Amino acid sequence: MKKKQVLRFGLPKGSLQEATIEKMGKAGYDIKVSSRSYIPYVDDDQLEIRLIRAQEISRYVEHGFLDCGITGYDWIQENGSKVHEVGEFQFNKATRQTARWVLAVPEESPIKSVKDLQGKRIATELVSQR
Repeated sequence: MKKKQVLRFGLPKGSLQEATIEKMGKAGYDIKVSSRSYIPYVDDDQLEIRLIRAQEISRYVEHGFLDCGITGYDWIQENGSKVHEVGEFQFNKATRQTARWVLAVPEESPIKSVKDLQGKRIATELVSQR
């Protein structure tokens, strides 16, 4: 029996959690969070979400504990993580004005641009190209 492929996806826990889950909802994902778990329910059996502090997500991606994650560009820079920025998300927890958040994958990932996500369940309003 072949093991199913699951994408391990890190989302920021804490102050940006609600806004991120709202964006994921707009992308078509129904995510339910329990206060007792770092593993929320998601209505896609090919997606395994982990809630992790934003400042740690790039390290988890770099070291292979996650396949990808959403975190602040500043945390990638501060951590010196060797990850590839795939897309930019426009949202801010306090003002709803633009903040620079990125979808990061390991450098050796076959995903090198937003075009590589074609056919995946990613909302186009969430991913923008430079």
